[in-house]
Amino acid sequence: MTFQSYNSRANNNYNAYTYSNLKWPTHFHTNFELMYAFSGNSLLKVNEAEQTLREGEFAFVLPNQIHSFQVPKGSLLWVAVFSADFVPDFSAFMSDKQGSTFVFYTDQTTADFLTEKMMQGGEPSHLLLSGCLSVACDAFLREAELLPRKVRNDDLICRILEYISLHFTENITLSGMAEEFGYEYHYLSRLLGQNYDINFKQCVNEYRVNFAKKKMGKGGFTQKQIASASGFQSVRTFNEVFKSVTGLTPTEYLAAKPSAVPM
Repeated sequence: MTFQSYNSRANNNYNAYTYSNLKWPTHFHTNFELMYAFSGNSLLKVNEAEQTLREGEFAFVLPNQIHSFQVPKGSLLWVAVFSADFVPDFSAFMSDKQGSTFVFYTDQTTADFLTEKMMQGGEPSHLLLSGCLSVACDAFLREAELLPRKVRNDDLICRILEYISLHFTENITLSGMAEEFGYEYHYLSRLLGQNYDINFKQCVNEYRVNFAKKKMGKGGFTQKQIASASGFQSVRTFNEVFKSVTGLTPTEYLAAKPSAVPM
């Protein structure tokens, strides 16, 4: 699982893309995420719940919700990530709430308006975006039953994962990070395990393996060089961890077709 710092900015941060034939691994960020299925069926997982997003349906992912999605070949999924300052009232209202579902419908008039103004043609102006996103938020509130949201120390978990993303190539440990942050080791361990179901070592290894895959894709490096640059202490450890994360050895990964390689 990764923390997306580039999707955790304020000051009217907004980006939108359309995806097909893509698997996006588990991640989270502090901004909102709105999805719309243009065609086909996409699989969306938010926290521990999985739902299929079908053609014509929307989905909302709230800040700091751990999520992933898979868009099969032939399906088309529009995804926008935006900061809370586009919808300040909605953000404040939802700070301690979540929906009973993250997939929702709108009437056809609303869906046509949102797809025309946000998803087709040129980039919308700030005012138009604020209006469209507010309409989407209202549609979500009309559809979803609101439930209490578990209050967690999200700011600290963001700091932890950002620290890992900056230092995973080094010989980092949970105890060392706890000392640097000024917390007890056992407190951070419980925070990661009980609230986020994250194992520190596993998280570090996933960052290292993803980094290694990028190095391997560029070519021109020996396995020893890739292992060392990724933060592994030996080629043997690199091979073992790589297979535990991807299901393939590094050699098998390179030999596999891109469409068959697990992300």
